[in-house]
This record gives sequence, C-alpha cells and structure tokens, in this order.
Amino acid sequence: MKFLLALAFVIGLTCCQAQNSITEFKYNPDKLPLHQLQLYIKSNLDGSRASFVAIYMKEYDTIESFKWTEGNNEGTLVKAQMDWQRFTVSHFAGGRIRANGELNTMAQLSIPSGSTRAQVQITGMDPSSVELEQFPWHSYDFDFASLGMVMTQLVSTEPTVEFMISDIAREAAGPVFKEIGKVSMRREEMEEKFGNSCQRYHIDGPGLDDRGGKIWFDQQGRLVGFEIQKPDEPGFVNNKLRRVEVKELSVEEWEAFKKQKLQN
Repeated sequence: MKFLLALAFVIGLTCCQAQNSITEFKYNPDKLPLHQLQLYIKSNLDGSRASFVAIYMKEYDTIESFKWTEGNNEGTLVKAQMDWQRFTVSHFAGGRIRANGELNTMAQLSIPSGSTRAQVQITGMDPSSVELEQFPWHSYDFDFASLGMVMTQLVSTEPTVEFMISDIAREAAGPVFKEIGKVSMRREEMEEKFGNSCQRYHIDGPGLDDRGGKIWFDQQGRLVGFEIQKPDEPGFVNNKLRRVEVKELSVEEWEAFKKQKLQN
C-alpha cells in the first residue's frame, strides 16, 4: 500500500488561487464526526479484491484509517493530524499494524505550522524535503479520508470544488512524494446511494489521469463512497469505496475494534 501526505501554500498568483479555495470552507468542530466509526468496503468496481476500511476521528484534529482483510492478522494503519487553518493534513504516519497494537511505521510526513515544505521519510529511502505549490490537496491513496472530513466544513454554494491530489509515486529511483495533478468535483443531483441520501459529484482531472467517476457525500458532508476508473494501488483495475456502517465508538472501543479485527 502506498502512503502519502503533504501541505502547501501557493506563491504569487497561485497563492491567491489557493487562498480562494480555502474560503470555500469554514471550520466548525460541531460538524465533525468526532468519535464516529465509518466503515467501508473497498474493492474493484465489480466487487473483487474486497477489503475493509474503517475511518475514525479520534480527536478534532486526529484521523485514523485502519484497513484489513478478513483472515489476516496484520492490517494497515494511518494516523493523520489535520490543520484546520489550511484544511489539510499536517502530520502523518502509516504502516503495518498487528493484533497486539504494534505498528511498523513505513512512511512519515511532517509540515510545520505555516510552512509549505513537507519533511518526508519513507522506509528504505533517504529523508526528503518537498516543496508543494498547490493548496488544498488530498490523497487518493488515503481513500480520500481527509476529503471526507473537510467536506463537512464546506460553506460555499459554488457548483465546483477543486483540489490537488498529492501522493507517493513509484519512480525508477524509488518511491517519491509529489503532486500528481488537480481534480475537480462538479456537483450533480441528490440521490439515494449505498443506503444514504447523498449529494453526487462528478470527479475527474489530471490527478486521476482523466479516469475519474462519481463520488458521494451524505447530508453532513461525510464521504459515503466513490466509483472511480483509476485504481489507487497495484493489483486493482479500478476503485470502489462504499460505506456500510456508521456508529459511535469511544476511544477505548476503537482500540479494541482494531485488535479484534486482526485476531484469527
């Protein structure tokens, strides 16, 4: 599984565009799904290669994403800290997690407050420092988990939301964290999807290699799912995420949930 994260302000004219994007959102912690488990099934569009993804907002600025496949005693855990002044992730750590809670960290990212430079460490690679030019951004490899939180803060009535996708790309010299490309979400109709009343968007752009699709959010702005032609990890031919459960969990219950899913 690939990992990523980064953060950026934009300079000159690009900076003005980024600031305009920020004004589409207004921080309101009362709208955040604090201590809510949101459980998804991730697969190809035809349902093959299915696994589970659980997103949990542990604190107002802390998201955890836990991915596992039934029968395995190891999963993937990503811990991300949000910067609500810039509506993006400021700190990140991800790796393999065992049933005893031990985390083998494979990737880390940190962006000091007000900085545009991300300090990145990927296992097997030298530490790197990456300057990003576009803001806000979200990670497709992170299953758009941060996007699902940020959309709860949307106040703009404009029909389109734009952002940059930044991810770890596999290159000849090894994995590199970089800006992949912009995408645009164009608001379409309200509809019933995956058992929820949803706002549907068309999502596409260079950040998805112009192989986009549809993405749905519930009336609270939480991510309900997506159906996108571009896969986000090796072995997939496309990408489907659908939410199957939402429930309240204490922090202690969340920790127990992760351990229980990895115990065979």
